[in-house]
Amino acid sequence: GESQSAGSVIIEFHLPVSGQVKLGVYDIRGRLVNNVLNEPRSTGHHSVSWNSRDTSGNRLAPGFYFVVLNAEELNLVEKVLIVR
Repeated sequence: GESQSAGSVIIEFHLPVSGQVKLGVYDIRGRLVNNVLNEPRSTGHHSVSWNSRDTSGNRLAPGFYFVVLNAEELNLVEKVLIVR
Protein backbone atom coordinates (compact mmCIF):
# COMPACT_ATOMS: atom_id res chain seq x y z
CA GLY A 1 0.00 0.00 0.00
CA GLU A 2 0.93 3.63 -0.31
CA SER A 3 0.13 6.21 2.33
CA GLN A 4 0.36 9.98 2.46
CA SER A 5 1.29 11.93 5.51
CA ALA A 6 1.68 15.47 6.70
CA GLY A 7 2.20 14.32 10.27
CA SER A 8 2.31 10.85 11.70
CA VAL A 9 2.50 7.64 9.71
CA ILE A 10 0.90 4.56 11.26
CA ILE A 11 2.58 1.32 10.24
CA GLU A 12 0.49 -1.77 10.93
CA PHE A 13 1.72 -5.32 10.64
CA HIS A 14 0.92 -8.84 11.76
CA LEU A 15 3.68 -11.07 13.12
CA PRO A 16 3.29 -14.79 12.39
CA VAL A 17 5.89 -15.57 15.06
CA SER A 18 7.36 -13.52 17.87
CA GLY A 19 10.86 -12.15 17.51
CA GLN A 20 13.04 -9.13 16.87
CA VAL A 21 11.39 -6.47 14.71
CA LYS A 22 13.39 -3.83 12.85
CA LEU A 23 11.59 -0.96 11.20
CA GLY A 24 13.59 1.59 9.26
CA VAL A 25 12.69 4.50 7.00
CA TYR A 26 14.83 5.08 3.92
CA ASP A 27 14.95 7.87 1.36
CA ILE A 28 14.74 7.14 -2.37
CA ARG A 29 18.55 6.90 -2.51
CA GLY A 30 18.41 4.07 0.00
CA ARG A 31 19.85 6.00 2.93
CA LEU A 32 18.46 5.24 6.37
CA VAL A 33 16.75 8.39 7.69
CA ASN A 34 15.17 6.94 10.82
CA ASN A 35 15.36 3.69 12.73
CA VAL A 36 11.80 3.66 14.09
CA LEU A 37 11.85 0.30 15.83
CA ASN A 38 14.35 -2.34 16.85
CA GLU A 39 12.90 -4.50 19.60
CA PRO A 40 11.33 -7.88 20.27
CA ARG A 41 7.60 -8.10 19.64
CA SER A 42 5.10 -10.89 20.25
CA THR A 43 3.00 -12.75 17.70
CA GLY A 44 -0.06 -10.87 16.48
CA HIS A 45 -1.16 -7.47 15.24
CA HIS A 46 0.96 -4.39 15.92
CA SER A 47 0.81 -0.76 14.99
CA VAL A 48 3.71 1.67 15.23
CA SER A 49 3.53 5.42 14.82
CA TRP A 50 6.32 7.38 13.10
CA ASN A 51 6.27 11.19 13.22
CA SER A 52 7.68 11.78 9.69
CA ARG A 53 10.96 13.00 11.14
CA ASP A 54 14.54 11.84 10.85
CA THR A 55 16.74 10.48 13.64
CA SER A 56 17.65 14.01 14.78
CA GLY A 57 13.98 15.03 14.98
CA ASN A 58 14.06 17.18 11.84
CA ARG A 59 11.07 17.22 9.54
CA LEU A 60 11.77 15.28 6.37
CA ALA A 61 11.54 17.02 3.02
CA PRO A 62 8.37 16.22 1.05
CA GLY A 63 8.72 13.23 -1.23
CA PHE A 64 8.68 9.46 -1.27
CA TYR A 65 10.22 7.36 1.48
CA PHE A 66 10.31 3.63 2.05
CA VAL A 67 9.29 2.03 5.32
CA VAL A 68 11.10 -1.31 5.58
CA LEU A 69 10.07 -3.89 8.16
CA ASN A 70 12.20 -6.94 8.87
CA ALA A 71 11.11 -9.62 11.30
CA GLU A 72 11.15 -13.38 11.66
CA GLU A 73 9.31 -14.73 8.59
CA LEU A 74 8.12 -11.24 7.62
CA ASN A 75 9.59 -8.61 5.30
CA LEU A 76 7.54 -5.62 4.20
CA VAL A 77 8.35 -2.53 2.19
CA GLU A 78 5.82 0.28 2.04
CA LYS A 79 6.16 3.46 0.00
CA VAL A 80 5.09 6.56 1.91
CA LEU A 81 4.57 10.02 0.44
CA ILE A 82 5.42 12.84 2.84
CA VAL A 83 3.47 15.98 1.95
CA ARG A 84 3.41 19.47 3.43
